[in-house]
Amino acid sequence: MVIATRWRPRAMSRGVQVRPPCAFSADAGGKTVRACRCPPGADQPRPADDRPSERGAHMRSRWGLIPVVAAAVGLAVILAADPARPAAGQAPPPLPCGVTYDRTVSPSQIYVDQKVRVKITVAGGNAGACAGASRAADVFFVVDNSITMFENLELIRATRSGLNDFVNQMDFATSKAGLITYAAEESVKVNLSADRTRLLAAIQAMRKEQENDVRGLSAAIRTATQKLDNDGTPGNEKMVIIVVAGPDVNGALVNLPTVTQAAKNAGVKFAFMLWYDATGRGQYESRYTHYVEASSVCADTDAQCTQWGGITGRRWSWPVCDEAVTACSADSTMKSRMAMLITRLLRPIKITRVDVFERMHSGAVFLDSTASPPPTGGTIREPQWAFGAIPAGGLTIEYDARMIYADETYPVSDLSTLNVVYSDGSPGQRDLPNPDITVLGGAPPTETATARPSPTATRTAAPATATPTATAEATPTASQVPPTATPTATATMPPGRRHIYLPTLLKAWGLD
Repeated sequence: MVIATRWRPRAMSRGVQVRPPCAFSADAGGKTVRACRCPPGADQPRPADDRPSERGAHMRSRWGLIPVVAAAVGLAVILAADPARPAAGQAPPPLPCGVTYDRTVSPSQIYVDQKVRVKITVAGGNAGACAGASRAADVFFVVDNSITMFENLELIRATRSGLNDFVNQMDFATSKAGLITYAAEESVKVNLSADRTRLLAAIQAMRKEQENDVRGLSAAIRTATQKLDNDGTPGNEKMVIIVVAGPDVNGALVNLPTVTQAAKNAGVKFAFMLWYDATGRGQYESRYTHYVEASSVCADTDAQCTQWGGITGRRWSWPVCDEAVTACSADSTMKSRMAMLITRLLRPIKITRVDVFERMHSGAVFLDSTASPPPTGGTIREPQWAFGAIPAGGLTIEYDARMIYADETYPVSDLSTLNVVYSDGSPGQRDLPNPDITVLGGAPPTETATARPSPTATRTAAPATATPTATAEATPTASQVPPTATPTATATMPPGRRHIYLPTLLKAWGLD
């Protein structure tokens, strides 16, 4: 369903014309920057009475047609898939490593074609807030030891090597680990403990079961989660790492997502290492679907997690490449996959990247020449900044935007986001504050300084002193004549000039 934007004449401030939403002025080089395709004649100013019907039209479209329903459905899917995004009205949780952020826009009220200043600040993330020699974790390894794992000896060799690397990086002063193998049934090889030597020996001693039935994985997962709950250390990260040698050809594990769900709700992470077979990637994905759905969900912005076809969201499931069968990339071998898990689970958290993204409102023009620092990517409509870390003094981004819709209240950006990428995959995406700006029509009032005339002092010439004449009567001498009063200076205003109180004048004109 598509809803067309409705236009109708509406009274406007005198002399104000509205620019089309698809034409944008920018300060860079004094050139007009156009950010979308405009219909013929769209770059001409609209008549002063041709305006959108609603004052607060935040959703004004550059294209003229707005797929409102489709956008709403898409947004609902995005929100459901992003574990980092809080529910409506709920404050987001604090970011790891003490990262704080803010975004301000000023002033909050301007006239059309004036500029506002946007300031984004990001602070924190210092080494002290993320300190720790090694993170405490309780881990169960669950390994497929069916015939498939041992048909190609490279699979079991690489699996043993990867598990050894992980165990050797664990700090058993604070962490524990255990090992379970499975085929048709599960078998606990080492209970959850801090005995590194025993665990390494058990990994080397894994042997082939004489069957290809893997239905024992469900029981192995239940056993592992129960032992993590009973024997794990409170406060430690809880993790089950599952190595799968091949697809579930008999469909015995279709209910695996249900088996892991309760433990995932309790905070246990499930990571799957899925060995490739020779069937090709597309078929490979479809045959491993229930394994992937049983794994934990990553943040949508976590590029290290795999986005699987037909499955919503990124997952803690990684395909592992058999170099003897397929040409492998360096990051898809068992050794590299385990190294990635070591960084995510055992190493102190580090900030590896900080991204800031702005999607400008159609009524706001990004003035790229005012941006400090300049964007590192994106477009004039969607500027982006990328940083390798947060310096000691924090990050600051500033830029100006010109507001071009008169008599409207709307934000500078349709979307403003911060994404902090952590080494352990912690979700770090947050929406930045995005206040509305009131844009008044017409021109801003100008204060004309009118010079006041200087008062002129008009002096009257003092009369001459009377000369006494000889008379019969007593005549006062000159010294007895009372002095003539000196006239006071009189301030004279030029004729016809008055001060009129503006609201009274507007009321008289019927414009209040």
